[in-house]
Amino acid sequence: MLQPSSGLGNPASSPVRKPKANVYTVMLVLALLAIIMGCVFLYLEIQEYQGKINLPPVQVRGPAAAEAERWLACQTSANRQPTLPCGWL
Repeated sequence: MLQPSSGLGNPASSPVRKPKANVYTVMLVLALLAIIMGCVFLYLEIQEYQGKINLPPVQVRGPAAAEAERWLACQTSANRQPTLPCGWL
């Protein structure tokens, strides 16, 4: 029967060095700190304006609404010309 060696090839008995932190590890930590700080500042900003925001009602009128009304009028009119497409007025 073979006896185990005295630790030359045994990884459990040999000391293992901890890998050093390189520049990418430092950048990862800095990014994590920046995200945490951003979340904290966002929370503080939301708490400052909680329930104090009164926005005016949303107006649906604008250039897109006027264009849509013209297109709809062109589609429903009885005297539209077949050679001119309604989308290109």
